[in-house]
Amino acid sequence: MFGSKKPSKKPLWSIRVLTLDYLIDGLIDSDSADMLLTDDGVFENIQLTSAQFQPASNLIIPATLPTAWVTTFREAVVAIIPSDEASVSYALETNDFEDPVLAEVYAGSYLIRGLVMTEVKELKIYTETEMIIVKDVQIDSLLSGAKLKGFRAPIAFLACAHIQVVHQIA
Repeated sequence: MFGSKKPSKKPLWSIRVLTLDYLIDGLIDSDSADMLLTDDGVFENIQLTSAQFQPASNLIIPATLPTAWVTTFREAVVAIIPSDEASVSYALETNDFEDPVLAEVYAGSYLIRGLVMTEVKELKIYTETEMIIVKDVQIDSLLSGAKLKGFRAPIAFLACAHIQVVHQIA
């Protein structure tokens, strides 16, 4: 019949959202993720489905916490971390900088180490920058009793709103 063609579903990508207090695993449609996983992306409120929470510090998650979907609000987002093959590949392919700089980033209560992607051989982050991209990432919560230690990822997008210090490692 006419118009019986079903609209195609957008592929879902697995991403992690690091907030001030939690690491949240979830799914996002690839079109929405596409906007987040580029160097000119803008952190907006992020809606994830099939969300699973992990406290980064010694917080306790209530048993009644809904996990069918979650919206993380822009102000709470510290980093967006692609976590499946499709999202990682897309992020790495679309964000290829020639002069990465090994650095430590203090963002919120986290120490994030890795290669900060820059367009020059110096570590410069401009005040109008919304995010920085870090490859070969290691994230540690600096809070006493923290559960998030030694977390690794191929690439992460850090929200500049929570960055306090960025310094180059020799």
